Amino acid sequence: PFQFSAQLWNANLVTTTRFMFDKCLGLSEVHDFPDDPNLPFEFDNIETCDYMFFKCINFKFTPNLTLSRWRFPLIVGSNASQTITMRSMFEGCDKFNEEIRWEDPTNNSSTRKVSNTIQMFKNCLSYTNGVTSGSTNPSFIFCADSLQNANFMFYNCQAFNSNIIFTNSNSSSIPQFKNTMFLKNSSGMFQDCINYNNGEPVNISVPNNPLIMTMNSNQNVSQMFY
Repeated sequence: PFQFSAQLWNANLVTTTRFMFDKCLGLSEVHDFPDDPNLPFEFDNIETCDYMFFKCINFKFTPNLTLSRWRFPLIVGSNASQTITMRSMFEGCDKFNEEIRWEDPTNNSSTRKVSNTIQMFKNCLSYTNGVTSGSTNPSFIFCADSLQNANFMFYNCQAFNSNIIFTNSNSSSIPQFKNTMFLKNSSGMFQDCINYNNGEPVNISVPNNPLIMTMNSNQNVSQMFY
């Protein structure tokens, strides 16, 4: 299997990773060199991640990898503050199931410029945001200040059932129900997500984790939960 390592690469100059690993069927791991603190893998200035891992059917992370030093829009503790579009970023990654946590620990604003997540996880059949048998279910937290198009974002993610929390960077002055105030299209967003109940058992009678989204600008909600 193909394993990509970023040794001695100044990725701070990179602004796009569009189609970077498109259809790399043998790609299984992406990592840096955790034994050397002078060799971080930083993608702080990314503006587009469209189709980055498109149909990398064997792409996944393994629990024994040290990923905390990555500064990249998909790894825990990362910064995606420059990223604008993530269309089809993981589409067709059958085995992908990494916990994704973009939130900035200080103000939850790290994805505030992202406007497009169309088909981001489409057909990620195994994706549960890092949940494995017996593990806790982490929330999927996403700052939606600029989010406009999220159609088919989780389409056919058959295993997915995380508590989705859309936030805004001005949470102190803007109430949570204004969290997706610019969202225009959420059609098919959870279509064929047969186990999705926002982090709770499918058959629960009284839910405790309601999915909160602002719909006042939304023009298309067709088949959103179909």
